[in-house]
Amino acid sequence: MQLPLSPTRAATGTAIALLSLAGSASAATLRGVTVQDNARAHTFVIADAHGRLSEIHARRAPRVGTRVVISARRLRNGTYALRRLEARGSARRARMRGTVTYVNRSRREFVVSARGVSLLVHRGAPVASRRLAPRLVGPAPALPAVGSVVALDASVSGGDISTQTVADQGTASTGVDLEGTVLSVDAAAGTISISADDAEQSSAALTVIVPPTLSIQQFQQGERVELIASLNPDGTYTLEQSSGDGSITQAQSQGDQQGNGEGDQQSSASVQCLAQQSDPGFPAAHNGETFTQYYSVGSSDPADAFGRCVDAAAGSTAGQPSAEQQCLAQQGDPGFPATHNGETFVQYYSTDPTQLNPEDSFGHCIDLLQQSSDGSQSGGDGSQSGGDGSQPSGSQGDGSQPSGSQSGGSQSSGSQGDGSQSSGSQSGGSQSSGSQSSGSQSGGSQSSGSQSSGSQSGGSQSGGSDN
Repeated sequence: MQLPLSPTRAATGTAIALLSLAGSASAATLRGVTVQDNARAHTFVIADAHGRLSEIHARRAPRVGTRVVISARRLRNGTYALRRLEARGSARRARMRGTVTYVNRSRREFVVSARGVSLLVHRGAPVASRRLAPRLVGPAPALPAVGSVVALDASVSGGDISTQTVADQGTASTGVDLEGTVLSVDAAAGTISISADDAEQSSAALTVIVPPTLSIQQFQQGERVELIASLNPDGTYTLEQSSGDGSITQAQSQGDQQGNGEGDQQSSASVQCLAQQSDPGFPAAHNGETFTQYYSVGSSDPADAFGRCVDAAAGSTAGQPSAEQQCLAQQGDPGFPATHNGETFVQYYSTDPTQLNPEDSFGHCIDLLQQSSDGSQSGGDGSQSGGDGSQPSGSQGDGSQPSGSQSGGSQSSGSQGDGSQSSGSQSGGSQSSGSQSSGSQSGGSQSSGSQSSGSQSGGSQSGGSDN
């Protein structure tokens, strides 16, 4: 059966019937209508009979509107690599379901997102019909709100997605999927800007806050990414999980991923924090402190408390609390002095024992836990977590350590093995940002959060391509 190709991809005008890839991994069978062909990203998107959207990595794609049956391998970031494809006719319409992540009311358009997909949708008649039809009198159809889950019966003719019917199915309570291109990275502000839709048709951008528990160095301008984020009240997003998605290799590489990969299957960070904020029993479960008191650090600002809660929840992974969550738990633990040489949380973590500062101690606690986590994950020389007697700078005692602050044999970002020092702490020739680590080694020092971003998964090709 002949498979129609997009004009941009039909180099010789010949068609293909099957694209195949030999591999031992079991394949998923997907059926649906092609609703997007992104030639630049070497991907296409299909919508199945229930409206579920799936992104497929492939060298060539069927024309928009083609009904297809696909054999594909599910990749680590939730997208798919094409193995075989069969065309089965065409369609002018398709059902779609997803979360609204961007709205432009003046241009009557919005973006519907799912795992690996952020599609621009026009509200109203298809473009061709709008050009020929007389101007309608009366109010324009309403646009959905950002954060709402919608179901569409959309026209896909001519490559332009448009709909006259939008069924609102409520507000998303889970993490939100975002797919786009990184437009800018602001390390000082801790934010990245990505295109509002994955094909950059809207020319709009979304601001995503990267919490301190995730690495902003993971992002490079111009790269394609798949994110899971929590929608904030001000319209920005807070990152929960990220993955490179510019190729099959990136989509499959563990080194290109960070955070909670199941964030879009469970309550989002903002929903979790809203529930805590409105819970009348919160003080009873948090040492008698209100939500604002518990999460604020050196501040009584409720907005500051909510933001810190979202950062803490967004940075956590399934089964593994974030560094900020661990430090918040330690900070609120009345038994902390009994297990930390009689010192309070502030005394134990302050880098300067003569000038105790709650914010400094909290930040130092996070730094130590993150360094420990980074060293235990990157797996190189000297990357072992758990050493003898490491302590935060200035603390005294019998060698007991804060949870996760071990650094024996590991070094944090910027640590040197030639006798250099950081934060005033000494460590037998090397150090780990303010902690002491008797016998730690300088060989194989590593940067915080170093990972094997170049790692590849065997057989991660689609139709003979490794795009």
